[in-house]
Amino acid sequence: MNIKIVLLVILTLCGLCNCVENAINQNQTSLKIAQLKLLTPEQNPRKALLDLLELCNIKHDGSVKDIIEKTQHAWLCTPGTERWQPDSPEKISLLIVLPSLEKLGMLQEVTPSHKEYDYVLIFGAATGRVRDRLTYLIHLWDQGTRFKKIVLLGSERPLDPTVDSEAMLKNIPQYGLPTRKNWQIPAVLPKTESAMMRMIFDQVEIPDDMKKCPLIVVNSPQVTMPDGKIRRATTADTVIDWLKMNPQPGSCLFISNQPYVGYQHAIVLFLLPQSFTIDTAGSGVRDVSTLAVNVCLDTLARWLYQEYNKTPKCLY
Repeated sequence: MNIKIVLLVILTLCGLCNCVENAINQNQTSLKIAQLKLLTPEQNPRKALLDLLELCNIKHDGSVKDIIEKTQHAWLCTPGTERWQPDSPEKISLLIVLPSLEKLGMLQEVTPSHKEYDYVLIFGAATGRVRDRLTYLIHLWDQGTRFKKIVLLGSERPLDPTVDSEAMLKNIPQYGLPTRKNWQIPAVLPKTESAMMRMIFDQVEIPDDMKKCPLIVVNSPQVTMPDGKIRRATTADTVIDWLKMNPQPGSCLFISNQPYVGYQHAIVLFLLPQSFTIDTAGSGVRDVSTLAVNVCLDTLARWLYQEYNKTPKCLY
């Protein structure tokens, strides 16, 4: 192919990406968690979901059960792999699915519905996402959101050098919140997710009045499956282990980040007793170029399964 034609195609695609990203950023008003639903009150798939299925060429009979079966097969990442690990080639162009992801509420910031909570609970994740979630929580505090206790929902997941590198643990370069001036690097860096979360909480600048909130660290163990394989603790496992600590019923604000907010909210909505009130919030996607299509579709498939079937798969 003529080199001029190749360059023209590349420039055209780049221009389209920029247009889509700018349009999304301009219209990206924040949402409340009650607005994030994949199904209608009648338990039918929302139009935005049906449109995405058509874009992805997912054939189905229109029923939620069939859509779940098809998306579980087509969109879930390879069993045993983490979201950040290389998977199969991208299932579809990010440019094509971005508008649908926005309509489904997977890109926008999700803000708290109230100003006061008994608990704020930060979901565990890779180091960068933990920093992002803690940064967002500080932002909420600065905006007037208050809570009495802080819970870090961590696990014994061994840290992965690709997403939990020594430089990231040491906050080099500064990512999100700045490191406290008097913070000392420990002689031995954390080896597990929960230890990493605890260290980051000590490492970064946090408002003095927020530091007075009692801190609770959940450290969910690895899980041995019926076939003898070991899997890391999931979101559901960490929430269940927190409940095993017998917390007093109260209002809960869970902290995530996009595109995971809707999926993780659906999990805690099922797990927590009715004596708890539940809200979930999280920062929006600031740079859509950092999104991985496979991760978004994997999360969407899990969210749909959870919203319809209620019980997390890991509990079977």
